[in-house]
Amino acid sequence: MEFPTAGKHCAQENCNLLDFLPFTCGQCEKVTCLEHKDYAAHDCPEAYKLDVKVPVCQLCNSPVPTRKGEDPNIIMSNHIDQGCREIEISKKTYTNSCMFKNCKKREAVPIACRTCRMNYCMKHRLENSHACEAPKKDAPRSRTGLAAADRARINQEGKPDSKERNCVVS
Repeated sequence: MEFPTAGKHCAQENCNLLDFLPFTCGQCEKVTCLEHKDYAAHDCPEAYKLDVKVPVCQLCNSPVPTRKGEDPNIIMSNHIDQGCREIEISKKTYTNSCMFKNCKKREAVPIACRTCRMNYCMKHRLENSHACEAPKKDAPRSRTGLAAADRARINQEGKPDSKERNCVVS
């Protein structure tokens, strides 16, 4: 039992295979077999329409659109010449330096001692590894607190005590 109307022949000149499950190209509408279904396999004249690439600027990481027929190198050059904003280099991640004497390690996350409230690396984070001294109970915790304590002492005594702290208050 033959089906003379079933299937279609491949449009590729050298093939002409009768295929019962043919493929139709989405661009040129040619009917092809399984072997020639790809755009390159049947030399699709409309395949260039699918090869759309948007160049990305290497300085600002933004896409630079181009029209058909335009040279992307010229468009990219114009983009850079007309004020492409370069990405600013971010600050270093490891800014928390160890306060232990002669230790130059930096950590991404601050590790503060619970007793002395100083910043240390992983090696010196424990109290017994950095000869921890607890701050005085009345001692302020920050520079602004130190400045406020100095101002309070100046107001009470009438003059600054240069022996204890040499701090400029602005």
